[in-house]
Amino acid sequence: MRLNPGFRSLGVGQRLRRQSRTRIAQLGFVIALLGCLLPFSFSVNSTPVQAATSTNPRLLKDHNDIRSDMSPFVSGSLGAAYSGGAAVLGNVTIFSANDPLFGNELFITDGTGAGTRLLKDINAGSAASSPSSLKTFGNYVYFSAVTTASGAELWRTDGTAAGTVLVQEIAAGASASIPKSFTVVGDTLFFSAWDATSGEELRKVTHDPVTAVATVALVKDINPGSASGSPRALVAMGTTLMFGAWDGTTGHELWKSDGTSGGTVQVKDLTPADNQSSSVIWRITALDSTHVVYAGYAGTSGMEPIVSDGTDAGTFVLKDINAGSPSSLDGTTSYTSYGGVVFFFANNGSSTELWKTDGTSAGTVMTADPTPSDSNSGSRLTPMNGELYYAGTCGGGVKGTELCKYNPTTNAFTLVMDIFVGASHGA
Repeated sequence: MRLNPGFRSLGVGQRLRRQSRTRIAQLGFVIALLGCLLPFSFSVNSTPVQAATSTNPRLLKDHNDIRSDMSPFVSGSLGAAYSGGAAVLGNVTIFSANDPLFGNELFITDGTGAGTRLLKDINAGSAASSPSSLKTFGNYVYFSAVTTASGAELWRTDGTAAGTVLVQEIAAGASASIPKSFTVVGDTLFFSAWDATSGEELRKVTHDPVTAVATVALVKDINPGSASGSPRALVAMGTTLMFGAWDGTTGHELWKSDGTSGGTVQVKDLTPADNQSSSVIWRITALDSTHVVYAGYAGTSGMEPIVSDGTDAGTFVLKDINAGSPSSLDGTTSYTSYGGVVFFFANNGSSTELWKTDGTSAGTVMTADPTPSDSNSGSRLTPMNGELYYAGTCGGGVKGTELCKYNPTTNAFTLVMDIFVGASHGA
């Protein structure tokens, strides 16, 4: 590879600064864009928190302002920034990002350049701890982090270096329990993690109300023994946790938990004859405090939208959108609950369009079809200011995949911007 002569002559520190200025400037734009388009990116105990109130893009930190005891906080691909997510803790945001000296580590920001810094080098040196699945619970942010000695285990932080600690080594040694899917329900933090005795199963964290000492416990060994129940798609439905799990007998079905072993039970076996649902419960969305909507197989209808109130009788297919055995949904379908309605993209056999449901069969309908001759697919539906923004198509294939929005009140689609002009994709 040929280097620009001017760049070749720079020292290592100068090259890092030049790279960092470019990438952090890019990151500043992305942060501002996220603040405008993803106002619900961060949450505290499932309560939406505004990520940013200003519509003016601004740079949070320039490498030139970083003192000698701090390295530039972004390097490598821009996509690596926030690679493990972010969580709001009081007046600051905790997030993971790549650093050329420390690897992917835990950072903190108060929204200013001076207040954006490395929180802790968890896996000391250039090796990455790769913090992921960040979730606020009480006065802490819980997450998974890797160390050479313990592998990926359960950590938490109170926003200080001293208060960023390993909570428990669930899998002994360097085996790695890989905690994930953190979900807060009331005063309990649920998650899934693996150990050699019970496999990957549903676990929980509770805090002592006085000392805030964390207690970690296995909720239930759903698939008995070392085999895994593989809990996934955890979501709060009021005071109940809803999730998909495999018990080794009936396939991967819908389950619920109140935090006790006895109260952790399968809701319904939708396919008792062939257990096809073992591969479909990827995304569960709370419609309200008493209902969830998800994609699943049921009998001969293929993968379709299903509603559940946590009971056998109240769990059923809302509508066979793609009639017969073909599926209208897949494991990547994007669901968003907004205004008492769940929105999702589905294929009726002719085209993919935006649908919505209020939890009833009659109320499961397609929204407007802006281009009847083409599909209008999308992903990452994000509510903002009374509209749903998404990456997809909203005017046929002429513009490719771009930033679009849908207005539920007017039932109209709009192309926000043709980022990559023409038929190429910009989103």
